[in-house]
Amino acid sequence: MAEDKEEIIRSFDRFIQNNGGDYSKWSLGICENSQVAILRICDAKISLWMYKNTTNYDVAIEIIDHFIGLGAKRQAQHNERHSGTIYVVKRQTSTTLAKQCLVLF
Repeated sequence: MAEDKEEIIRSFDRFIQNNGGDYSKWSLGICENSQVAILRICDAKISLWMYKNTTNYDVAIEIIDHFIGLGAKRQAQHNERHSGTIYVVKRQTSTTLAKQCLVLF
């Protein structure tokens, strides 16, 4: 079920603030719904992440832009224009494992 843009922003913001609060240590991206399963598989290797379903791709981009303005980064994407599923992930000091999981997108 898709969530309201402002609610997703508040939810991601609370999550980031409750887990260190430094936006520059977080990345956001868009994935197809079926790819959420890949994130779950990688969960043991990625310290902190969450996802939400937006109403569409354009809303997801607006949310990402909001957090980029606060210092977060955007993950590289592939075939994202068909999705409204957005995720936030805390980047690791050693990002190799996280990149191995996220490159599958």
